[in-house]
Amino acid sequence: MEYKSKQNIFQEKINLYNCQEYYLIKENAVYKFLIEKNNEEIFIKCKNYLISLSYKDLSILTNIKFNSINKAYEFIFNYFEENKIIIKNIKINKEIILLIKNNEKEIEFSLKYNTNNNSSLIDIKPINEIINLKEENKILKNEIIKLKEENKKIKNEIDKLKKLHNNNNPKDIKLISNIPNDSYADDDLNNSFVVFKSINEILYLIYADKNKSIICYDLNENKNIKILKNYYNHYITNFRHYLDKINKRDLVMSISEKENNIRIWNANNWECILNIANIYDKGFIDSSCFLNYINDIYIITSNANFGNAGPIKYMILIKNL
Repeated sequence: MEYKSKQNIFQEKINLYNCQEYYLIKENAVYKFLIEKNNEEIFIKCKNYLISLSYKDLSILTNIKFNSINKAYEFIFNYFEENKIIIKNIKINKEIILLIKNNEKEIEFSLKYNTNNNSSLIDIKPINEIINLKEENKILKNEIIKLKEENKKIKNEIDKLKKLHNNNNPKDIKLISNIPNDSYADDDLNNSFVVFKSINEILYLIYADKNKSIICYDLNENKNIKILKNYYNHYITNFRHYLDKINKRDLVMSISEKENNIRIWNANNWECILNIANIYDKGFIDSSCFLNYINDIYIITSNANFGNAGPIKYMILIKNL
């Protein structure tokens, strides 16, 4: 173990990556210690007193194998942090002996006095100041513990989401049951049926059958609530749903593409509140949807006519003042 006797050599050699400050009490006096590290050595200082250790030196001293300076530094850092290092003895202008208790085994470090530095013996701070510092350190440790607990909660949530995602493999999906098997779509357009939870807590499935009827099916109760018959001459091809919060009701749009017809239903009582016929003179309705703009509700429609399509149309359904 080589002691760097000249302060200027010590300052030239060290290229600090870490520097920690700790206070130890001996006979009602408080002493400030610095732990510093570069790529090769760890330095423990208390004013004019100093020890430098490589990770191999520390391995020999502690009988613990360290394979890097970072691991050695972490070992010393943790013992200072956990208040497991005490001042065993001070010999004025000679050495300060530090003592570590490691699994009932005592390990001593000797900080030698630097004779080329004539500054005062040690840095002594008032007891009240060190008590305040320890209280601040305690508060910071509690904050770290809280952050670790929050991090653990977040990690658990992420793990749950990952597990849920992994369980959503299409290969693992099983058919529970076949609900209504009488549905019919005359074309391959989108929204040939619609599912929604109504404002009165009914889980609805709305679809059409081959008799051109609209079936209102309760998925919770597994039964038909309403069948709307004899409203269309052609097949019903599309459905849309809109929650009208202002008027506290669910609106359902039914579309017959070839009939160029749209009907709007109040799902609270299945009353037809609007019937729009002959929307396009040529072709048929390709799609339609609801649009909310500044609380006014509009209907938007598009046309298909084999290369000569009509314009997109919009019309107001409800104007809320």
